[in-house]
Amino acid sequence: MGVIELVIHPDGVILPVRAAPGSRVSAVRGEQNGALKVAVTQVAEKGKANRAVIDVLCKSLRLRVVVQVAVAEVVTLPKSHDFGYQNV
Repeated sequence: MGVIELVIHPDGVILPVRAAPGSRVSAVRGEQNGALKVAVTQVAEKGKANRAVIDVLCKSLRLRVVVQVAVAEVVTLPKSHDFGYQNV
């Protein structure tokens, strides 16, 4: 198993994430190529998968739902499954 390096950013910390949209189950699946692999059932359409990844991360990290909306912003190129989630 590899190491996931957190990147310090002026606004918080960036967590590298590899999304797997359209999966059978939504869950954290471990580490893949230096990123946290997160599977979600939602398709990669109109931000649905991005929101689902944030939901899975919030549940996995036991963050309150109230905080969920402000907890992360997606830093990525469109149509890529590699993300960085930044604490805001």
